[in-house]
Amino acid sequence: MSKLAPENNREAIRLLEQAIVIAPEYGRAYAILAWCEWCQALGWWAADTPGTFGRALAHAERAVALDPNEPWARVAYGMSLSTAGEHERALGQLETMVELNPSFALGHTFRGVALLRAGMSERAAEATAKALRLSPIDDFSGFCNAFHGLALMACRRFEEAIAFSRKSVATHPQFTGHWGCLTRPRR
Repeated sequence: MSKLAPENNREAIRLLEQAIVIAPEYGRAYAILAWCEWCQALGWWAADTPGTFGRALAHAERAVALDPNEPWARVAYGMSLSTAGEHERALGQLETMVELNPSFALGHTFRGVALLRAGMSERAAEATAKALRLSPIDDFSGFCNAFHGLALMACRRFEEAIAFSRKSVATHPQFTGHWGCLTRPRR
């Protein structure tokens, strides 16, 4: 799941669906399934991107209902809400995640993404920078670097942003989401 490759993600979804059949009340399985579905849609690996985002949201809602103290559930729900444009609700979920696990680096990254989407770029850059300080060589560093670069771009700190975007592409070249930060707009 941290490798951000389509085939790994599809296998994780398959295994998580099996886990839910075996243990239908296991909130973390729904949370991680929501995360994988969200990544599937974000990476353009799904045939039906809107439907995949919708499934991610449904799984995340179920995860929070089953285990409101599960940080992964709050991250998945917050990101699904943020993707749907529900910024206040998303930030509420992600603030709760920080309260539940202040050391969850990936959670801080996605809190930064939600802040960025809500138009709070300086706060977003602070959140994504904190994620990188908490876990500089995290398995999810490709995501952390990509979104920190994006937050820095929104702050108009372009030279810094490019360095983080390049690190992200080097870590996960098959994930399409971060390539846009390195492309030059056509005129």
